[in-house]
Amino acid sequence: MDRGVPVILRPEWQENSAKPCDTGTEIEAMKKEWPQFDWDSVDKAYPAKTGLYEYSRVSCGGLLSVRHVWD
Repeated sequence: MDRGVPVILRPEWQENSAKPCDTGTEIEAMKKEWPQFDWDSVDKAYPAKTGLYEYSRVSCGGLLSVRHVWD
């Protein structure tokens, strides 16, 4: 950020597994830790591992299709 590189927060880019290390942190806690970022674009469902973010073949395929938009 100091060099003008934009930071875009997207929950679709998270790791996706059933392991404890991939559970995520509540948005409110991260806002306090990193107030310089725009958290409004982060899906309010984050960090719940349900729907698009659940650990399953169907949701992993959905995440890949969403991530592809950013390639």
